[in-house]
Amino acid sequence: MASFTCLTCKVNFANNEWQKQHYKSEWHQYNLKRKLVDLNSVAYDTFEKIKARQQALESKDTTEQTRYCECCRKPFSSIKAYDQHCQSKKHREMKEKKEIKDSIAAKKQTSTKVPNNPVSTSNVEIDADNSDDYEDIDSDDDDDYETVDEDYEEGKDAIRPDQCFFCLREADSIEDNVQHMSLVHSFFIPDVDYLTDLEGLLTYLGEKIGIDHVCLWCSYSGKTFRSIKSAQQHMLSKGHSKINFEQADVLLEYADFYDYSKSYPDAEGENVSSDEEVKIDTIGGEDDTWQLVLPSGSVIGHRSLLRYYKQNLKPIIEKTGNGMSTNRRILDKVMNNYKALGWTGIKGEAAVLRAKDIKFFNELKARRSLDIGMKHNKVLTKHFRNQVFF
Repeated sequence: MASFTCLTCKVNFANNEWQKQHYKSEWHQYNLKRKLVDLNSVAYDTFEKIKARQQALESKDTTEQTRYCECCRKPFSSIKAYDQHCQSKKHREMKEKKEIKDSIAAKKQTSTKVPNNPVSTSNVEIDADNSDDYEDIDSDDDDDYETVDEDYEEGKDAIRPDQCFFCLREADSIEDNVQHMSLVHSFFIPDVDYLTDLEGLLTYLGEKIGIDHVCLWCSYSGKTFRSIKSAQQHMLSKGHSKINFEQADVLLEYADFYDYSKSYPDAEGENVSSDEEVKIDTIGGEDDTWQLVLPSGSVIGHRSLLRYYKQNLKPIIEKTGNGMSTNRRILDKVMNNYKALGWTGIKGEAAVLRAKDIKFFNELKARRSLDIGMKHNKVLTKHFRNQVFF
């Protein structure tokens, strides 16, 4: 009878099928690996003991390393991953929510148990203390829900007018801040020559970025960001460090900070034909015409006064009450800085069209407020007796 032998494991087999199965076994593969490193082969019993010992060690390591987070209901394969998860913001939020839910559930259980069983005075005091704790938790929750409105009313996170909208740099004054934003971030206030409330406009823009977390350019689309930093990074990366005056809704949004009345076209000026004579305003008498005003508004002076026209005088600042108008002084400085950078302002047909739009919006707003007032007047006076024919 022929015998089949495995020289590596030193085992004999009765037939070829058993030999083939042996070659596929873990014991034979283990002995082959030992043979490659010049080690003696081991018997089958010894191999089983080594295998059992290794499986016990692996199971021990897996039980020690596996962790499970009850708050987030997530398993982790290692201690390091579990520790990193415990330090995350999401885990802390889930843990706080779980504690609040547990406290509310405990409060409900105690409230259901108290009416059924009469208790002594000592137990009542303990329950009172517990109820105070639960009331504090509820009050904290209410405060958390109210902080959004309170922060918006108080302007807690709003960017101040002397702070940069894009890097939160604090300047010495408002005009220095506007100059910094124009030089560093290319932020220019549109139609600054028609602006009447610079500080109010900057305060409003600071609230939009600091509290609402929106972009100055695409805020009309309704897109908001998670934080001030996200909104600032969006504006800097997209080049949106500017106010969008191309949308009609935006003109109405900022209408309270501008005054376009001086650019409103009058009826006579619009219908002037080329054949009609245009009256020229002059200073002085008919013989003493040192300068004249053209229909476009430009002033032409006499050449003999050229040296005076070239003088760079300080702008005239309006005085209100006890001193100079701070808003007018700041606006003059901002306009001078813009002119030094090549700003020319809005003129010609563009100014007339924008003035017409603002005038239309103001008239529409006044008409709408009048309609609302009349409706309220009718609603509130319907129960009064008619004052005539009684």
